[in-house]
Amino acid sequence: MSRSPELLTLIATLEQYEPWNAVEAAHYQAILSLLSTHPAPFDRQSWIPGHITASTWILAEDTGQVALIYHRAAQRWLQPGGHPEAGEQDGLTTALREAKEELGLEIERSRANLFDLDVHSIPATANQPSHQHFDLRYLCWVPHQPLTFASDATDARWFTVAELETIGLTENMKRLLDKGLQALNA
Repeated sequence: MSRSPELLTLIATLEQYEPWNAVEAAHYQAILSLLSTHPAPFDRQSWIPGHITASTWILAEDTGQVALIYHRAAQRWLQPGGHPEAGEQDGLTTALREAKEELGLEIERSRANLFDLDVHSIPATANQPSHQHFDLRYLCWVPHQPLTFASDATDARWFTVAELETIGLTENMKRLLDKGLQALNA
């Protein structure tokens, strides 16, 4: 099976990645397996077992706040992210494009790094069967600035750590918060 140079680079990056805990280690193995064996892991029409997505955990370097969107379909606050477009096979390109589309933020590639891995279930809808999202998550550092929501977002805002703890974070977002706090204090 032929692999693009971007996909081979991503696999090499993942092989150097160290999961945060046992939960993320299981996600790591699942994502590495998908990338190594699936003929089209970035194809959003690939339902079994699912496909790659990418997202960003955006930290304001001057305030320590986190930028989130209120996701139209999920009806909750989430990190910006989504599906790759045709030709995107490195994760980071997708994550940064989604941050621009959903928050209006231009983030330099050098200000982002692979930060977290997550596999989560997406329920069936009228247009798609249930499937898995194999999410590549990137920590991005930006100066605090105005956010302009669009695309899948109906709102966007900066959150303090105290505010994040009151909005009902999922377990995988709590992991992002814990890892982000460690990065802030490093």
